[in-house]
Amino acid sequence: MAVGSFVNRLRSAACRRRINDERRRPLHQGREYAREERAVRGRAQAGAGSSRLRKNSDRRIVHRAVVRTVAAAAGRQARIIGCDRRGRRAEREQEDQQDGEAAPHLQPILNLGCPFPAIGLICRGVGYHRSIRQFLSSLEETTLSQVNDFAFRSLSGDTAPQEVRVRRPLRIAIFGFGTVGSSVARILVESKPEGLELTHVFNRGVARKRVDWTPPGVVWSEDADAVLGSDVDAIVELAGGLDPAGSWVRRALDAGKSVVTANKKLIAYHGIELERLAESRGGHLKYGAAVAGGIPVIPGLEQGLAGDRIERLEGILNGTCNFILSQMDEGADFAAVLAEAQARGYAEADPTEDVGGFDARSKLSILMRLALRVDVDPEEIVPRPITQVTAVDFSYAHDLGCTIRQVARAERTDGGVAATVGPMLVDIESPLAWSRGTENMVILSGRYGGDVVFSGHGAGGHPTAVAVVSDLLALAHGSRRVGMPSAPGSVSAEFEVPHYIRFLVDDRPGIVAEITSCLAREMINIRAIVQKPGYPPHALPFVVTVEPCKSSALQRALAAMRTMDCHCAEPLDLQMLE
Repeated sequence: MAVGSFVNRLRSAACRRRINDERRRPLHQGREYAREERAVRGRAQAGAGSSRLRKNSDRRIVHRAVVRTVAAAAGRQARIIGCDRRGRRAEREQEDQQDGEAAPHLQPILNLGCPFPAIGLICRGVGYHRSIRQFLSSLEETTLSQVNDFAFRSLSGDTAPQEVRVRRPLRIAIFGFGTVGSSVARILVESKPEGLELTHVFNRGVARKRVDWTPPGVVWSEDADAVLGSDVDAIVELAGGLDPAGSWVRRALDAGKSVVTANKKLIAYHGIELERLAESRGGHLKYGAAVAGGIPVIPGLEQGLAGDRIERLEGILNGTCNFILSQMDEGADFAAVLAEAQARGYAEADPTEDVGGFDARSKLSILMRLALRVDVDPEEIVPRPITQVTAVDFSYAHDLGCTIRQVARAERTDGGVAATVGPMLVDIESPLAWSRGTENMVILSGRYGGDVVFSGHGAGGHPTAVAVVSDLLALAHGSRRVGMPSAPGSVSAEFEVPHYIRFLVDDRPGIVAEITSCLAREMINIRAIVQKPGYPPHALPFVVTVEPCKSSALQRALAAMRTMDCHCAEPLDLQMLE
């Protein structure tokens, strides 16, 4: 019930009650009651020799006050014996009787209103209009937040009076003060989000990480045990990897603390186990920053799309690879762009996790659990590296009206789910082609809601830190996750899509005939054969595109082609997304 509507109902009921009361009470009683309120309550002083009132004394009754004559020795003064107490008791009994007879319909309203923590009313089943008057007067001193809190508890069935407490800030410890960790601290210190307080920073060799812009009360420590044993409420794990980060997270959750992490590998491999541990200990595990950095894909799935049935997802989940491929799209060399990405902090010194597709594979498995509701072992998804893509491939892709991006995709199939990660040709008009630099993009296709696109910066300290702080705010303000039940499932790499196959051969007669023969045996139709002039015959690149076919059939055809003696390099097979 809206607060305004609730208050209006109470006021209307109070007005009706007041009108009925006035109609019932005779006019002379109202006047006499007013006269009684102004009556003298003092006690006349009696002189010496005053006598007790005798039963035969003269007596007059004036509306609940008894006037008795006293002896002349007392100065013939009149003594008024007040009957306030008896009169008020009789009036309360009369009002209670009227309430019980005339206003039982107000009981449900008072049942809702009386337990309000700021009012302190006690409704005993009668006295409706008096309780309503108290309620309306007390609303003037009641804040809207108290009203909203009571309304929420009323809907949930908890209407017992509760003491209003001031919520203390959520005490936060950051584990890992690198690019993302320092950005999280910067947001907490500069923006001062309501309900959050940075109290600890843990990092190995913490002296070299210490900064002078954090509050003086922040504890900098190299002792993980001491920080985990402190009075912090939430651990922000930003060290990455499975160990020792996994041990810290487990210990924090086991102690009843909450954890916010951007560790996609830990969540991909152990997320289900950690969520169960958090639930059993009364804590929370949030990982909105684990996929697509600052893009709210995970909150979007848990909240905005929880009512849909997602049939397919595809996206650019690694900002490093997208930076490299979009630079190569403009003519840059792979090695030079990789060095630039490392210098900018986009890629690690060992870039295998990024360029090999393993980072995107972990993120894809998390999205599959939330979007497709299936738990898969990330090891079952075989990633393909982008290192085999060359400038020649971009040249041919442009001729085909496409570009090349690292894409992670998964979809429901009759036998379960299919998933893969690797470089693919995407149509130049596709939203995936629009993503450049370190941007990420995710496209979710629902049975009922259709396609939904999430896009934004997926790499870098600040975008990821925004997602981390958002998770912390959700914890501080009591936000609850929507349950996303999932079930174990197996994953295959079986898709039925067109393919781009690039060959690099030592030219001789009969090569195309042999290739077409291998494809024909698997019932695969050729769509086009493209060969650019200007290349030497001993290292001649050309491309064959085929109509949609099953991945397994094409792999058998490629295995037969590899036995040919003309190859200068392994044939490159890329899916074509249309």
